[in-house]
Amino acid sequence: RAGAAPGGGPGRGGMAVAVVEELRLVVSIVVPVLAQLGLNVFGKSASLAFVGHYDPAPETVAAAAVGSMYGSITGLSVGFGVTMAVGSYCARNYGRRAVVENGVVVR
Repeated sequence: RAGAAPGGGPGRGGMAVAVVEELRLVVSIVVPVLAQLGLNVFGKSASLAFVGHYDPAPETVAAAAVGSMYGSITGLSVGFGVTMAVGSYCARNYGRRAVVENGVVVR
């Protein structure tokens, strides 16, 4: 066969095409996630900038930064954890063809 390696697998040309296709798929997943994280960081930075503009005392800006950090660590950590667990659970239900059970978890 043309393009086949001596061992019977795909040749270098076929491997390169597969790698490029895989990279295209990975980038299509990564870009929206990075955009979401970037906007999340921008929102926190903007809120600190507003606090600094309203009252430029270092104590006020530090208090706002600690409050933002505390909210991120406690609230977002729990939220991300639950979201990851539900995503895993829904994927398992999909794999075992029990998609109807996903509605129970999401409610």
